[in-house]
Amino acid sequence: MDELRKEIMKRMNYLSIYLDIFQIYEYVFNRTEYRFKQDEIMIVENDDFARKILRYIFDTEDNVVINAKIMETIGQLPVRITKQ
Repeated sequence: MDELRKEIMKRMNYLSIYLDIFQIYEYVFNRTEYRFKQDEIMIVENDDFARKILRYIFDTEDNVVINAKIMETIGQLPVRITKQ
């Protein structure tokens, strides 16, 4: 039983490392993405966008996952939006 626990902890550690690297990559990619796009105006309906975000956050009933999604979503917002 102890060996199984150690093996699971080892795998979770690898997954955590992968996730950290992936989030850093995503952050950098999101910051540099608009440098290479053509100048296009993105028209987004605020109500539809808000519904999609809420649907993403609350698509599960697990409170831990919901809290993680809320933190992830807020972390992606520009500072000027979070100060309002």
